[in-house]
Amino acid sequence: MDKYGQTRKPVSEYAIRRRMAGIMIIAQIAAGCAASSPPASATPPLIVAHRGSSHSAPENTLPAYALAWKQNADAGECDIYMSRDGRIMVIHDGDTSRTAGAALKVKDTESARLRQLDAGRWKDAKYAGTQIPFLEEIIAGLPVGKRLFVEIKCGREALPALRDVIAASGKTPHPPLITLIGFELGTIVEAKAMMPALPAYWLRGTVMRSGNGKKIPQPHDPAWAVTAKSRGLDGLDVHYEGLTPEFAAAVKAAGLGLHAWTVDDAAEAQRLMRLGVDSITTNRPDFIREALGGRDARAPRTTTDNQPGHNQ
Repeated sequence: MDKYGQTRKPVSEYAIRRRMAGIMIIAQIAAGCAASSPPASATPPLIVAHRGSSHSAPENTLPAYALAWKQNADAGECDIYMSRDGRIMVIHDGDTSRTAGAALKVKDTESARLRQLDAGRWKDAKYAGTQIPFLEEIIAGLPVGKRLFVEIKCGREALPALRDVIAASGKTPHPPLITLIGFELGTIVEAKAMMPALPAYWLRGTVMRSGNGKKIPQPHDPAWAVTAKSRGLDGLDVHYEGLTPEFAAAVKAAGLGLHAWTVDDAAEAQRLMRLGVDSITTNRPDFIREALGGRDARAPRTTTDNQPGHNQ
């Protein structure tokens, strides 16, 4: 009898089973939806523009960074080599043939000669006349609140000049606006020792194994976190394909920063956000920002590349 004095018919076992089955189906659907999209509580990572907004503008040039800021990237990433006369040049390759036409080795060429080259026409005629920039030009163009990841492509010989350029820029407040990254462990460790106020991250790629006629990415080694920690570094900046939950947990357990490159795929960016990465480097900052719900990492609340030289 219910509270109105009416007698209810007993519910059959069959009806109970049907109701329970419906509840289970709804729960499974909800779980599937949660697994396929970033959780609402996930902290959005920094969006780092790889060589500037290099999907649309010539990489490592002033127009590429200007576009990145327009597209609301949180940070830019650039590559550096030192010229023959000791200037820090922003360029990915050790020679200029791919992006500036003439085949000159950066380390053997005076900066004035390097500045005569056209580093924009290869991308689009509208960028004709774009120069290879000095690092100080990129730093000077940083808008308020934006950051710069500087990848040291050359050897330790460039570190004193790099330190002087950064010191002269005044871009070393707390927190610092410039981060140092590099593949060569000895060089990035020495850079950290020379510029202790700046974060320094060890870059690592994904190890590939051959199998069934194709390359198979291998999970990153959690021991990298131990090495980075023991050498006084602040984090790891790794290729996305080998980044597993186990590796992410090991890096976080070591108290290190975790950063990923170079991601132009929406689903992959969402996966990395769920893993808790601190930044995602991309050639398409506007696209990846939208893929992550348009959320700004500074607010409280096609892994493909149309350019050659895609490696970080």
